[in-house]
Amino acid sequence: MEEFNVIYDRAVSIKGGPEQLERLLPHPRSERELSDTSDDRYLSEMTKCIFRAGFVWKIIENKWPDFERAFKRFNPKVNAMMSDEDLEQLADDASIVRNYRKIESVRANAQFVLEVRLSTAVSVRLSPTGRETICQVSLHY
Repeated sequence: MEEFNVIYDRAVSIKGGPEQLERLLPHPRSERELSDTSDDRYLSEMTKCIFRAGFVWKIIENKWPDFERAFKRFNPKVNAMMSDEDLEQLADDASIVRNYRKIESVRANAQFVLEVRLSTAVSVRLSPTGRETICQVSLHY
C-alpha cells in the first residue's frame, strides 16, 4: 500500500498545487448543520453512496429524481416498512438502477436511521445551578 504522502504529492501535482487540491475536497459540516439535517436527507445520501459504488456516478445523478420518487423522498418510516413485494416492484422499475441487493439496503438503512433517532430521543441535562437533573424526552417518531 502506498504511503499517504506519496498519494498526496501526486494529487497536488495533478491538480496544480495544494490550494487547488484543497478547493476540491469536501468541507465538513458544522454540528448545527448536521443536527438540522433531516433523517430523510441522511437516508437519501446513504442510498446515493450505495448506488454509486461500482457504477457510473453521472448515471446515478441523472436518475436521482426518479430515486427520490421511487423511495417516497426517502421517508425513513415508509422505507423501513417496505415489504419484500415492495422491494421486488422497485427492482422492476426501469427508472432507477434495478439492483435488488442495493434496493434492499434502503429498507435496512431506513430501519437503522429510525433506531438511531429513537436511541437519541432521550437526553439528560443539568439545570443552570448544576444541582438538579432534568430529563427531557422528545420522541420524533
